[in-house]
Amino acid sequence: MPAPLLRLPAPVLLALLIGAMFGACGGDDDDAATPGSTDSLPSSGTATVPATASIDQLALDALDQARAAFPTDLADGYAVGAADAPLTITVYEDFQCPFCLRYTTIFEPLLVDEYVKAGHLRLEFQHLPILGPESESAATAAECAAQQDLFWELHHELFRLQAASGQLSSEVLNMGRFSDDALQAFAGDIGLDMAAYDACFADPATLETVQDMAAAARALGLTGTPGFVINGMAMTGGAPASPEAWRQLIDEWLAALGEEG
Repeated sequence: MPAPLLRLPAPVLLALLIGAMFGACGGDDDDAATPGSTDSLPSSGTATVPATASIDQLALDALDQARAAFPTDLADGYAVGAADAPLTITVYEDFQCPFCLRYTTIFEPLLVDEYVKAGHLRLEFQHLPILGPESESAATAAECAAQQDLFWELHHELFRLQAASGQLSSEVLNMGRFSDDALQAFAGDIGLDMAAYDACFADPATLETVQDMAAAARALGLTGTPGFVINGMAMTGGAPASPEAWRQLIDEWLAALGEEG
């Protein structure tokens, strides 16, 4: 069965994929075109690329499909997939980063549908909040959700908010989307124990945990988001920029490990 996103019409995929991973937030790619800008969406021959104003709605539709198909029974804290899967990809992200939103919209559903559900891959999320105070606040809230085993529910909500707020077509940071009150409301919406959440969010140790994850990423040489580590090896030279490239990468790893994709 194809990944949920791949059931979208071809122009939708085209709009989301062109220029999808040609940059990262932070790191050495600060001058990269804003995801969703007209600079990153050239004409494609006879195909018509939808106007940038529609990209955010396309992303919302794709995120909703992905959430409906997400295998919650395979989720474990920050991870999804079998603990004994031969391949583990650790993804370092910032909830405000539009390139992370693109990865979550386009590639994460494909990896989950085609490799996680088949038992070949375990995906692990880690925090690398590099875009300001709201990035750290969102990461702290997500850590509290993980402690109650509802990380992926909050993950979906936070990235959906970014798409709904137009982050793909026009990046705006630290403007109140992830205020403490807004994050608390999201925590209540997904069914967290609010007394436990409030205590966790206020505990300095929670932020220290997030900062430790960021330090681990930097120790691996990752300076931008999203950053990827495959079976303990940091990915350098840029992430795959298409579904086909991701499939090739994972299939080559599985073949090297004596597994079939």
